[in-house]
Amino acid sequence: MHWCIVVADDHAPDWVPYGALDFHSVPVQYGCLGGSATLLHRALHRAASIAPTSHILVTTLEEYRGLWEPIPWCVRPEMRFISDRRTSPLLTLAAAILSIARVSPSSIVTIMPARCHVGHEWILRQALRQVASELPHVPEGAATLGMLDFRRRRG
Repeated sequence: MHWCIVVADDHAPDWVPYGALDFHSVPVQYGCLGGSATLLHRALHRAASIAPTSHILVTTLEEYRGLWEPIPWCVRPEMRFISDRRTSPLLTLAAAILSIARVSPSSIVTIMPARCHVGHEWILRQALRQVASELPHVPEGAATLGMLDFRRRRG
């Protein structure tokens, strides 16, 4: 079974203006780049292309609830991991991973950052499918896109 965690609580220094007349900024995943959909919305759509919506989890920050809450409508509330501190994205990610491991320990889990823009979705989807098909042959049981060592596996 395939699961996907969309990480939207990464509070990095990349900020974008929110609204033309607002003077405050928000993390980039809550803003739009070249369209009307936020990066978080695009990441959730990407996640739904590789995992059933019942197997999508999201990590978010409480302080931006007004920005993210309408977006993950397809993600059940118990699949949302909400941090109240900017400094704990790894804790919410670990909680999400452990919740999957509790019910499905041998599943493939894709961790999808919401802060990233993807120029060519089909290339990313092809790479995700390829790494998922190769993962059972990786001794470590984990892979990062572009980081599989095929010579070591075959040698």
